Amino acid sequence: MGSVFSLLKNVGFPKSITVCPMKSIVGICTTAVTMSMVFPNENVDGRPVPALFRDRPTDYHMFLISTLFVFIGAFSALLTQHKPRIERCCRIIAIASMLSALTIVLFATALWFLGPLLDYHVGQLPLGLSNWKAAIVKAVL
Repeated sequence: MGSVFSLLKNVGFPKSITVCPMKSIVGICTTAVTMSMVFPNENVDGRPVPALFRDRPTDYHMFLISTLFVFIGAFSALLTQHKPRIERCCRIIAIASMLSALTIVLFATALWFLGPLLDYHVGQLPLGLSNWKAAIVKAVL
């Protein structure tokens, strides 16, 4: 039994399996940042912010930082292929940051569509219950 596990431990993935996703991640990251600059922008505090993030410029900055980490992780994984531990760490950073960026965009999209709906329903609540939206937003953030 021990010899089977030691054999499987030493077997690595072919380079094509690890290189192709990292190249794809670099391309997706570059495309996402380029698209965020091409989308309609609004000036918030004197800085251009895409319309999707106009009410939450800090979310846009978190998205940019996440995509920066995605690019750095994937590009570093491509450059350090001869060092498997460092490459694996860079891949993990790239994938975790990509999931973070995707979560930020999905959260902003959900608030983009649900925000007007929540504002409509808050206006119909009794006076004492109108602060529930702020309490929910604080709990989520």
